[in-house]
Amino acid sequence: VPAVILLTLLNCGAFLAFALATGGWVEPDRESLIRWGSNYGLLSLDGQWWRLLSATFLHAGYAHLLVNMITLWAYGGTCERMFGTRLFTVIYLAGGIAASVASLIWNPQVHSVGASGALFALIGASLAYMIDARNEVPFSVLKDHLYTLLGFAAYTVLNVLKEAPVDHAAHAGGLLSGMVFGALMSSVAQDRSAAHNRRLAFSAAAMLLALGLLYWISGQRRDYDENM
Repeated sequence: VPAVILLTLLNCGAFLAFALATGGWVEPDRESLIRWGSNYGLLSLDGQWWRLLSATFLHAGYAHLLVNMITLWAYGGTCERMFGTRLFTVIYLAGGIAASVASLIWNPQVHSVGASGALFALIGASLAYMIDARNEVPFSVLKDHLYTLLGFAAYTVLNVLKEAPVDHAAHAGGLLSGMVFGALMSSVAQDRSAAHNRRLAFSAAAMLLALGLLYWISGQRRDYDENM
């Protein structure tokens, strides 16, 4: 599972660099996260589009990172074996970007960080893959990761109860985009032919265009809100 290993290292490396530079090990301040590339609507929609992706590699403290990385390590391995490394990587990154775009559409003034949107995309994609009878994957596969997924969900609920700033739009956007990606690609996920590579490239390009359109729409909404 090379993609899971690489993504885990990137997330942990980004957090380590951020924490050493700012001291934000437990509850980093908002301004520091913005400087390092959080998804902050006023900047993300003002030409700094790269924040849609950079925000997915930043975390608001070690607990936030730990829960997300445990989920990625435990559940992501199954997903990578299910979809293959290249397709898995596309779903993870595109799902993370889609989650950021969903945040902007819901609230153009948003400020958010974390890999949870991408993780919800993996969950959505795997569910769509299992629903497709052609793949003959039983839902019992989820039982092997039940405690991991319940822990991931419990952490989210706990933050809601603590009235922490949980980005529900990102979670919903990641889950829905993952289900779309999984439904579109599940029938060719195990194909490793040249035709599969072309379909994968075409699908990735289509996803980027769709996300670009949604990004433009969220920018138009921000301009409309500011002019009201």
